[in-house]
Amino acid sequence: MEKTLVLIRHAKAEAGDILHSDFDRSLDKRGLGDAAFMGNRLKESGIIPDKIISSPARRTRETTQLISGALGYDTDSVIWPEALYNCPAYSFDDVIASCNIADNVQTLFVVAHNPGISYYAFGLCAGRLPLESLPTCGIVGVRLQVPSWHDMAMARSSMLFFDYPGNLG
Repeated sequence: MEKTLVLIRHAKAEAGDILHSDFDRSLDKRGLGDAAFMGNRLKESGIIPDKIISSPARRTRETTQLISGALGYDTDSVIWPEALYNCPAYSFDDVIASCNIADNVQTLFVVAHNPGISYYAFGLCAGRLPLESLPTCGIVGVRLQVPSWHDMAMARSSMLFFDYPGNLG
């Protein structure tokens, strides 16, 4: 059975400082615009999630809310697993499986952080991404041959698309 996994790096965040935790960093002005822009690009391309999981950090939450708004996706349905916050690439399969995503979900969005999400995307795409790291608000679509989201570690995968705010092609 084919499924689509859409990996999204959060949009550009404010610089960190010693007064605020990394978890609480919000999107900056560019990030706010980029997240809404990329949500509209996904909508225009007809890429709509059946389910979204997102890191609960402020910048990923804001990115998820802006993209969801553009797509008409109800953010009350988002799953916010703590394990996605700074998740290493080798843990993404386990985090997805732990969310108990129903087998009838065909398109799953995952919103998370670098470097984990970039390394995970590179692994799924057999290193075929044109950039070394996903830019902020970069999006990678992956086609999976897998019957269940619980079986991610056994999935055959191939890249469907790669997009980011500065992509003009």
